[in-house]
Amino acid sequence: MPSELKEDKIQLREFTADDVKRVFELANDKFTRENSYSSDEIVYEDHVQWFSEKLNDENFILFIAEYNNEFVGQVKFDIDGNEATIGISITPDFRGRKLGSVLINKGIGKFTQIKSQVKIINAFIKKDNIPSTKIFERTGFSYLEDTVIKGAPSYKYIFNV
Repeated sequence: MPSELKEDKIQLREFTADDVKRVFELANDKFTRENSYSSDEIVYEDHVQWFSEKLNDENFILFIAEYNNEFVGQVKFDIDGNEATIGISITPDFRGRKLGSVLINKGIGKFTQIKSQVKIINAFIKKDNIPSTKIFERTGFSYLEDTVIKGAPSYKYIFNV
């Protein structure tokens, strides 16, 4: 795997039933759990049920990110009217390679082609997740306010589409 990644080789596609295991493994990754608002380990059977429900949910979009056909991470959007909330995860092998902003930018570009009614994209970031804060600021998100989600002090950022 090259240390320098070519941004144009990162492709996003909508998720399919075949992605259930790789999404589960990334969701249960230690770093991913620490930065999630539900930090408990996920039971595979629960994940499969959630995943199958999300496959048919028109208010949920999940893009799988791949680099030369290798799973890099995911970008997801939960839609509520004309707003959506974004979340990203990057696999351990690809962390620290400046992919967060690439996934966010590509994800928003692809998402807004599908869901043009969305005008605001929210990002909620735990205060101790400094790398994510920097990534979202770099991609044009603006700090809106401090908030608390499931007991975790957090920041709310917004992006106007």
